[in-house]
Amino acid sequence: MKPMRRWRAILAGLAGAWFELTAREQQAVLLVLGLALLGLAVRAWQPGERPAAPPPPAPPPAATAAP
Repeated sequence: MKPMRRWRAILAGLAGAWFELTAREQQAVLLVLGLALLGLAVRAWQPGERPAAPPPPAPPPAATAAP
């Protein structure tokens, strides 16, 4: 099967399945898709480069024994 025909078959199947859903199920699907898109948008939106985490604090210097 050619790639374009495969995509057409997939879309036709999804369209057929969509119209078999009840209105409440369609609303639930749209809500989930909307939340997923919102999550992607929030994740992609970055006002600036995030600063790197600060390095861990250096261990205290070893106590030297007094001679």
